[in-house]
Amino acid sequence: MDGNAIILTDGLLNQYPAKTAHGLIRGTERFNIVGVIDKISAGKDAGEVVDGKHRNIPVYADLAQFLENSH
Repeated sequence: MDGNAIILTDGLLNQYPAKTAHGLIRGTERFNIVGVIDKISAGKDAGEVVDGKHRNIPVYADLAQFLENSH
């Protein structure tokens, strides 16, 4: 694994243009996805937004919120 990653989707997480983000959320062996920044889907689980499967990947409204909540 190459380390942790956060995905930036700029409000498009629940739409088709974010298809690369969708693939990473569904599963990647290269990165540990620690969160998604998407103001529209903030507060939800990224997997549930993408395909209804809980994946324990939180969605944050912005980078500041991610930094406040990450450990």
